[in-house]
Amino acid sequence: MIETVISTEGLCKSYKGSFALDHVNMEVKRGDIYGFVGENGAGKTTLIRLLTGLSFPTSGEISLFGERLNLKKHRKRIGAIVENPMLYPNLTARQNLEVERIQRGVPGKGCIDEVLELVNLKETGNKKAKHFSLGMKQRLGIAGALLTSPELLILDEPTNGLDPIGIVELRELLLKLSHERNIVVLISSHILGELYQLANCYGFIHQGKMLEQMTAKELDEKNKKHISLKVDDTAKAVAVIENVKVSQYEVYPDNEIKIYCHFDQIGTINRRLIMNDVTIFESTIRGDNLENYYRRLIGGQQNV
Repeated sequence: MIETVISTEGLCKSYKGSFALDHVNMEVKRGDIYGFVGENGAGKTTLIRLLTGLSFPTSGEISLFGERLNLKKHRKRIGAIVENPMLYPNLTARQNLEVERIQRGVPGKGCIDEVLELVNLKETGNKKAKHFSLGMKQRLGIAGALLTSPELLILDEPTNGLDPIGIVELRELLLKLSHERNIVVLISSHILGELYQLANCYGFIHQGKMLEQMTAKELDEKNKKHISLKVDDTAKAVAVIENVKVSQYEVYPDNEIKIYCHFDQIGTINRRLIMNDVTIFESTIRGDNLENYYRRLIGGQQNV
């Protein structure tokens, strides 16, 4: 049985009567790289702050590693960067991590070399953090979060400000942590194209409400390019479709048929259906990327 690492039920956070989070149900399981998608102000950071104990819910339940009680103990199994990594600009990477190690009470200094090598910062020597690129600073922040050998890594918008090389380096690091160390990753990001290359499941939040959760496979299936036909009689329509040599199709509830080929013949298909007394309520080509899917989910008005 796959372990549930994060679970929330009816989670709410309100400020002066206004909900920042509105009855959010969320589930993250062992093995997940969970892409948390939402526009600015959607509630991503608020939820992350509740999970990490930086804020407290107005109502609702949080479970970590299958337990609702003694969350403080289970938060020790979490590494996190909320908003921006906290670094000492005049210290080197090693010195920053030494301060972090002492503050967290992590025994022994061997963990510092281990995480520096893991994030590819072992050769920075005496270079001070203030001279690091944004990508290096982000990786150093992650190194600090990894000092306690966490089972869950939570990252709030870690790609903000990164150049393409920094984004690729971060992606490769997170995939390595997931595949080689079995660390569960919860990551929020505005760069949805990059998130699509990383996550194996998603949660879509908007105006404090969790709109939808799905696996990457389910998302791909929903976004797969296809002709969407909504008709009055699917049986009659299928007979017509097969007669024009269309084989890649599926029939769905609510009289919808999805055709995964012959995109340049949509007009011919429609004419044949009409000629055979099939009423067409909708005929359109669909298939979105992650960003377009989210825009469609929230109504297409807000900026992601």
